[in-house]
Amino acid sequence: MVAAQWMSLREYQPIVFPIGFLLLLMSIWVAPNLQELTHALSTSIFLSALMVLVCIPAELLVVAWIRRRWEKKNMQD
Repeated sequence: MVAAQWMSLREYQPIVFPIGFLLLLMSIWVAPNLQELTHALSTSIFLSALMVLVCIPAELLVVAWIRRRWEKKNMQD
């Protein structure tokens, strides 16, 4: 698990319950009932999905491409 690696833990099991609890709290905070969930999905899901599924991966791809070109340039010098 990536969070365990960030925290330099050998195993991920100690953080499963706290992260699950936080996810549960956040899910209730975002949509406490079905009406608010459908409203949130119909109004803002497009921008969120666009950001998470297109913009962030595209930016990461550009950064990786630039780093690769930079490393090749430094190896040639």
